[in-house]
Amino acid sequence: MYSSLDEKIVDVNNPSIKCNFQHCCYPAAQFNLHNTTTAGHADYWNFFFSMCDIVNCSPFNWRQGGQFIAWSLGLVFNFPPGVALYVPSTCIIHGDIPIATGECHHSMEFFLPAGLV
Repeated sequence: MYSSLDEKIVDVNNPSIKCNFQHCCYPAAQFNLHNTTTAGHADYWNFFFSMCDIVNCSPFNWRQGGQFIAWSLGLVFNFPPGVALYVPSTCIIHGDIPIATGECHHSMEFFLPAGLV
């Protein structure tokens, strides 16, 4: 679905259009650095029928903090470094638990903005 949407949005064979990441099906990315913690929110600007990819890419004690919370579902998930979660971020209120003082929490998010569809 994503590759065909990308092909409809832009001419993928046009050399003047650069992808964010080679072979990545998402046209947009966001990076959270240092001790970023997100409060409960939904990403209303993302395309409703798509999943957001959230990648945890920092070493911290994931047993003591940094858990992913799906508020809408009443669920909490451990989110260790190196793990990716796929979340329908438009319709699920989500966030995470703060980590310990002195630790760093970096993450990357890949998504499809609704304005491109």
